[in-house]
Amino acid sequence: MEALVSIKIGEVTLNHLMWWDDEFKYVGRTVVADRTIAGNIVTQTYDKLGGRPITLMGDANHGWQSRVTVELLQEMASQGLDTFKVQFLAEPTPDLPNPPIPVIIKEYTCRFRTEEEPSVEFSPVTPVDNPGDSFWYTGTIKLITI
Repeated sequence: MEALVSIKIGEVTLNHLMWWDDEFKYVGRTVVADRTIAGNIVTQTYDKLGGRPITLMGDANHGWQSRVTVELLQEMASQGLDTFKVQFLAEPTPDLPNPPIPVIIKEYTCRFRTEEEPSVEFSPVTPVDNPGDSFWYTGTIKLITI
């Protein structure tokens, strides 16, 4: 048995409990229907090869990220169209004597959806003046598969 424990974007491992908000809103096939001059319907279908949105979200109770992580994500998003591996990781149940090694459940090549600014949007869990590097933030990360 495995349980999702973290999400990794490039070399940045997110604190657990962010969720993939639009995971089941995507359809990987497109259908186009047109009428001929005679009025018949011609239907074409094709599989989408990329462009799947991955919107990772947190809220006041889940998916908090440290200030350092948020700054790293903003730096990555500012790279423009650079791509990163996005991995959804799990750990086997800890009934083994050795520490379990995370298992990749899903993996995608993605870029930040910079055309939908802001592609990284976080706010402090509790607003304070001059937060330190370990201060907690919650927010949204917008990615798209390539």
